[in-house]
Amino acid sequence: MKRQRFRWFLPSVAVAAILMLGFGLGRMGASRDSATPAPVVLQQVRMLGDLHLVEHQYQTVMTMESHKDAAEWTQSVPVLNQLASHIVEKSTKNSALVTVHGTVEAGVDLSKANIQKSGEAIVVELPRAKLYPANVNAELHSQKHSIAWDDRNLALKAEREGARRFERSSIDGGILSKAEERARTQVIELFESAGVESVRVQFVGQ
Repeated sequence: MKRQRFRWFLPSVAVAAILMLGFGLGRMGASRDSATPAPVVLQQVRMLGDLHLVEHQYQTVMTMESHKDAAEWTQSVPVLNQLASHIVEKSTKNSALVTVHGTVEAGVDLSKANIQKSGEAIVVELPRAKLYPANVNAELHSQKHSIAWDDRNLALKAEREGARRFERSSIDGGILSKAEERARTQVIELFESAGVESVRVQFVGQ
């Protein structure tokens, strides 16, 4: 199950910078002649830093199983390996019902923003959106372990599997493009509020 929400985190220094910018704009007025130079606005954008812009929330239930493998030396004899694998798997099998919940976030590092001139327009270049490692927690239910082996890492394995699934689901769900749309909107609004007109945003890199 997935829930999605937008997030925009502003470091305290960035908040102060934006407030200072707004104060200056208020004193200068809204005329074109008093527009803040684009390089100054660019510095304000860069101060926003690495912004986490979109978050997907997940919760799922999965069955986790594990067992040990037969000794490597049995692999040279297929019949022996098959028999040994069956015996080892039966005697070391662990299983558990697991509830896994977590979040996946995507954002854009605005500290790497640059500007270019394109005729009368300002082009703001931003790095492509990136996916941050999923934050996942797992809760074990009905755990069963064998006499020969108690796998104490089932929760960790469930978290890793959950993270892999959640990240893949977020990518397939377009979380990166949504983060870029969010970044584009925020950056254009910052430039326009400073009186800089004809602003475009493009994303560069992989």
